[in-house]
Amino acid sequence: MLLLHGGGFDAAEFSYRYAIGPLSRLRPVLAFDWPGYGGSDKPNHRYDLAYYARFLSHLMDSLGIQRAALVATSMGGGAALSFALWSPERVEKLVLVASYGLGKDIPHGRIGYFLVHAPLAADLVYTLLRRSRRAAFRVA
Repeated sequence: MLLLHGGGFDAAEFSYRYAIGPLSRLRPVLAFDWPGYGGSDKPNHRYDLAYYARFLSHLMDSLGIQRAALVATSMGGGAALSFALWSPERVEKLVLVASYGLGKDIPHGRIGYFLVHAPLAADLVYTLLRRSRRAAFRVA
């Protein structure tokens, strides 16, 4: 099972820290940071859903994963959906939670757009939300 986090100030640890343990009792689980998020490298690329779908394909290839269940939130959902449409034979199950790409709105409106395009502000917000469960629940 691959857990795919969202965009903005999100990261694998932020979204899935408490879910990995219980889920891993059922099957192998991998939660990673997309390029440009969390603890990952921030290469100079155009980050769009096609890029993340290709990245997911390369990641699965490099790990020897032929087929996987994808559980994804927000932007990760958009990437998972793109990947599933591109390579349906590689998707065992697709679970989309508040997925980008299924509606007309940008997640969290203008603030979501700002955080995606202002990485220093996103890092600050991420740091603040990691320290306060109350604040994290308010923006979810």
